[in-house]
Amino acid sequence: MSYRLPNPASLTHDERMQYRAAQVGSRYNGSTPETLGDGSAIYTADDGSRFYLQAFAGKAVRACRRVSGYYRSVESRNLAIEQFKQSRASHHAAHLLRRQAATRPHTLQVGDVLNTSWGYEQTNVEFFQVVAVTGAMATLREIAASYTEAGFMSGKKTPHVGRFTGEPIRRRVGVSNTVKIDSSRRATPWDGRPQHVSSYA
Repeated sequence: MSYRLPNPASLTHDERMQYRAAQVGSRYNGSTPETLGDGSAIYTADDGSRFYLQAFAGKAVRACRRVSGYYRSVESRNLAIEQFKQSRASHHAAHLLRRQAATRPHTLQVGDVLNTSWGYEQTNVEFFQVVAVTGAMATLREIAASYTEAGFMSGKKTPHVGRFTGEPIRRRVGVSNTVKIDSSRRATPWDGRPQHVSSYA
């Protein structure tokens, strides 16, 4: 019977460290873990011929398998530790950027065009034009598009701005000016180029 660990996000810092200590076992008794700014922890232990490492990423209570284990030399272990630290620093920086982007106001304006691109065995594309903006919300209407064949069961679609084919829909604008149309489609700002479409026989 496997032991199921709790969701790390539900634990306090002290509780996470207790679970981690239990995971690494008695070999690391007396080892004070090095903690990083994002909550990661690094445990080390030596027995003379092997140099052990257990690393926990972020709030995780399971060790990172990619680096955890034993090494034949302290130099190789130190290299693994340094690479782990660099990886966590990059991950943490990217996380902070995403959080900043999530709180940044959108910049959509009336007249802007967005497009979807979705599908499993074929690529579908629709175009939407912004017709109203109120705070974090935008009202969109689907617009017509021309199709140009570009190969076997594939082509390019270009929007016709102002030629509305759909009723207004009001949606919240997400990160990077994306708009969730429905459960299958997410619209992003059109880059001004014809969009690739494909069909499946």
